[in-house]
Amino acid sequence: TANGLGNNTVDGVYAVGDTVYAALWNGGLSISTDGGATYTNFTTANGLGNNDVRDVFAVGDTVYAATNGGVSISTDGGATYTNFTTANGLGSDYVYDVYAVGDTVYAATYSGLSIGTCVFTPPCASGWAWAGDSSADAIEIGSADDLACVQSWGSGWGKFYEVSGDIDMGGVTWSDYAIGTNQVPFTGSFDGGGFEISGLDVALGSASVDAGNYAGLFGVVNGGVISDVGFTGDVSGSQQYVGGLVGVLKSGTVSDSYASGSVSGEAFVGGLLGIAQGMTVSNSYASGSVSGQEYVGGLVGGLNSGTVSGSFASGSVSGESFVGGLLGIAEGIDRKSTRLNSSHLVISYAVFCL
Repeated sequence: TANGLGNNTVDGVYAVGDTVYAALWNGGLSISTDGGATYTNFTTANGLGNNDVRDVFAVGDTVYAATNGGVSISTDGGATYTNFTTANGLGSDYVYDVYAVGDTVYAATYSGLSIGTCVFTPPCASGWAWAGDSSADAIEIGSADDLACVQSWGSGWGKFYEVSGDIDMGGVTWSDYAIGTNQVPFTGSFDGGGFEISGLDVALGSASVDAGNYAGLFGVVNGGVISDVGFTGDVSGSQQYVGGLVGVLKSGTVSDSYASGSVSGEAFVGGLLGIAQGMTVSNSYASGSVSGQEYVGGLVGGLNSGTVSGSFASGSVSGESFVGGLLGIAEGIDRKSTRLNSSHLVISYAVFCL
């Protein structure tokens, strides 16, 4: 308690990077943002269902607390909570553990396992909830705050967005997740309008939501459309599927876009796309340096069926095996399903350690 804990009896703990969450018996929930050195305590006064908190889980700014009064969920980093009880379908208000994947919340209660879908709109997106369902009603992204809101609004990753001007993120680093994760991919449309996104780096380590995988401005895109986007930030992932613009592109489209920052990861690392399957890439390029261990490409790290046309890579490329100036590896494809049309490679310097 000398460091700010609400009680010295700690029932559960969860940590992401330097943020530590401590679930306390008869003490609420204590949160540290400096690796556990000091804490701020939150209680029923902040909306918790009960001050007996049995366990805690967090994804980005969303915090889930298992209490003796229900499941309490915060969308602002743990400052305020909305509580859910048997009135919302929980088997019991005594909740021992909680976990979430996307909008699905799993609660271990005294009366069994309760599974529910909790769709939250963060305060920043309150005016967007009924918009973005078509290109004619696209949500306008005109500021750094708007783009940060898109990243935090997992329930909105199926919407239509349109950028209205250059965006300088002011030196921000996304370290928890990008737009689209493995469990909740981006399936919408993002029209960059020919403008540039700068001042943003993406660096996903082992403590990130996907444990260092799926790094890019967009982490995982499944059937989504990315067009006219310019991105200058550096991207790194401690594991695989790392791309300067998109980590994983499944059955989607990238057109008239570019990435110019450096890109690094372990496997399936590409200047524009980490790995791509059943997709279309056209009139796009990557100009930053790309480095990894295996399956490293100046444009695409791994290609498994699709079409690449009118696109090029011009940055340095380095790796241990399956390294290419344009593609790291093209696997499981044939000429009928995959075409490289009018695409080329411009190498300023490349290292191949095979």
